[in-house]
Amino acid sequence: MSDIDQMNSKKKSRDPLLDIVRVFACFIVLLHHAAVALTFGEEAEAAGPIWFNIRLAVLWLTKYGSGTPIFFALAGWLVMNTLDKSAGDRRAIAHSFSRRMRRIIPPYWLALGLTAGLLLLMEANGLKGLFAGGFALEFQSPAELTIWQWIGNLTLTETWRPLFMFDHSTVFTRVAWSLCYHEQFIAITVMCALIAGSFWRKALVILTFSLLLLQVLMFDMGALYRVDGLFIDRWFCFAAGLLSYEIANLNWQDWRKTAYFGIIFIGGFAGLFWNEDEMLLSATTAIILGFCSRPIQLHLSAEWENRFARMSPWTYPIFLAHLPVVTICNRVLFESGLQSFWARALIIIPTSITMGVIAGIAFGRFVNLLDSITIETTGLNSALNGLFAKLHPLLLQIWQAVAVEPILFQNLHIFPRSARSKLYGHLESGSASRLSDRTPWPNATQ
Repeated sequence: MSDIDQMNSKKKSRDPLLDIVRVFACFIVLLHHAAVALTFGEEAEAAGPIWFNIRLAVLWLTKYGSGTPIFFALAGWLVMNTLDKSAGDRRAIAHSFSRRMRRIIPPYWLALGLTAGLLLLMEANGLKGLFAGGFALEFQSPAELTIWQWIGNLTLTETWRPLFMFDHSTVFTRVAWSLCYHEQFIAITVMCALIAGSFWRKALVILTFSLLLLQVLMFDMGALYRVDGLFIDRWFCFAAGLLSYEIANLNWQDWRKTAYFGIIFIGGFAGLFWNEDEMLLSATTAIILGFCSRPIQLHLSAEWENRFARMSPWTYPIFLAHLPVVTICNRVLFESGLQSFWARALIIIPTSITMGVIAGIAFGRFVNLLDSITIETTGLNSALNGLFAKLHPLLLQIWQAVAVEPILFQNLHIFPRSARSKLYGHLESGSASRLSDRTPWPNATQ
């Protein structure tokens, strides 16, 4: 029995590798933001060559990583999976992605509001230095954002809005810039699939290669900065996930599998050559997803699969809510006297990560609580119906007083007598013998 047949026989509804990658990417994001407490250059302050190398290794392990391109590649995989399940049905495509956006946007709005409220409260009490100081990422005061910047943040268009409004971009939550790209990726692929219908796969392949070629040409011309914030400058990160899904579901006898792998490999090598870490990380993630998905499903124990499945749903709440807490924790601990290199590396960073996880879990529980609340509408509906019954006679009187018909009905007899007398009784007249009788105001010329 082949691996594909074994997979079909096991009938697993969940891919554990996706959970593993999601949890790992979330941890890298946490580590990257907490490690702002350390700065490059501090390795030169070491007492000797050995400690210099140790400090350098600590700095590289904590600071040189980004989970965002991993999330981009993962998003590409998930989009392809959703489109594959829809089988070109436009209604299924629209329903799946609308449900996906409902899971993404409302929690983001809630995190945006809570972050703004927390920072305003701290600023009002003279604590602005805790979110706008050194050894931590700096947040901008909510009051300093313009109305257009707030609109851009609420609509997740802030990364590319300034390209058309000649303004500067300010992503308030600091992490939402990746959601701005994610929204664009989703919009482009869904639009392509809705237009192409059952031919969505061919259309998406053509679109992907066209955008990759455009990205290469703009990079070669040094013009990528002109589209900074648009999906074009990071399309490879997303496309790598699209291609990895195809790699995982094609046999080696199919030439497309080798071609897709070659494209991802060349992109990753180009990222390594030109120090484009996002291309390298997304290509590595795509290769892992493409070649390790099925072996992981076959060989990972059910116990570990359940562990990662339980952790995976918390990654998005942690991603949304961790950064303000990590930033404030870094500043508070630094101001408390933990200012040496090793105090920051061994105490501040782990503590900030822990507090970020706790904040994310609390935020996730709050979101789940809001989702579980149901509003009883029976009493509200009965109250509205009663109010309408009381207002109905008054509304009819108002209508009869102000309604104007440009041309009188000549066949009012087709209406029920009760409706005719209530609604159009004031408009009934005899046969029109003169032009003035057919105007909105009979005999207006007299």
